[in-house]
Amino acid sequence: MVALKDMRILITGVQGQVGFELAKILAYSGAQIFLGARRLNGEKLFGLPTVAIDLFQIKALRETLVTLKPHLIINPAAYTAVDKAESEQDLAYLANRDAPAVMAEVLQKLGGGLIHFSTDYVYNPADDKSIHEDDPKHPGNVYAASKWAGEQAISAMDIPSLILRTSWVYGIQGQNFVKTMLRLGREREQLAIVADQFGAPTAATTLAQAVYTILMREPLDPLGYLKAHRGAYNIADQGQTNWHAFALEIFTLARQLNIDLKVERVEPILTAAYKTPAQRPLNSRLNLEKLQKTLGFYPQPWTSMLASFLFQARLSVS
Repeated sequence: MVALKDMRILITGVQGQVGFELAKILAYSGAQIFLGARRLNGEKLFGLPTVAIDLFQIKALRETLVTLKPHLIINPAAYTAVDKAESEQDLAYLANRDAPAVMAEVLQKLGGGLIHFSTDYVYNPADDKSIHEDDPKHPGNVYAASKWAGEQAISAMDIPSLILRTSWVYGIQGQNFVKTMLRLGREREQLAIVADQFGAPTAATTLAQAVYTILMREPLDPLGYLKAHRGAYNIADQGQTNWHAFALEIFTLARQLNIDLKVERVEPILTAAYKTPAQRPLNSRLNLEKLQKTLGFYPQPWTSMLASFLFQARLSVS
């Protein structure tokens, strides 16, 4: 049994949306936190030490983990270039399958645990029903298939582990749909946005708060809590929308905050009219009952989280 205050925790991908928020919220958890990312110059973030973690360098990753000996790895890092993955399959599988497999393997030897982030893309259902964790998996592109393979590799190891499947993530760090809409909204008078893909936008802060809440459930034995609640969980902000309606809400809230926009018309289009190398699921409506009933975490409405994000980031979002 290891208390949270005595744990060595590695957070990967801290230069990304979720990793950045995890570092911020866990910086004052009392645990010994190490921040991992591909490109680091030894600088500290939130006063925490950094370590080079490259998911494409499997041998180096293993050596770093063996040396660091973390009690817990929180892994939001991934290959997320969905369209590029169609032509970079080897890289997608290195980062999304092989790297998590190594993490789980090393942690099994160390007696440690893993909190791993995955994606709604693993489901890709043919209907429009709310998606439960045990529903069939039909990955429709290379990215989704590589993330599902990573989940399976983790589940094959006997370690305390949670897999958090999320959707439509945005945050202050990195690029995302909200930032893209604000940029395009300043540059163009008319936009065309897909209106037949449904899901829930999810603030990176929601995901970080969920992890913090989970770790604080049993602060004297977080790994014991993870072991008792091992499995996959859907997590997203409450409610549902489509990308077109999401864009409209972004522009409405932005104007209320006096963010200057040029856009006047936002036309809805079908996925079939917007060709991309990788197929996207039409239904990403994640059912959150397991998250709420088992882990006791209740996300806020996506509209509220978006409003909060825009209010806090209105001067820095680009």
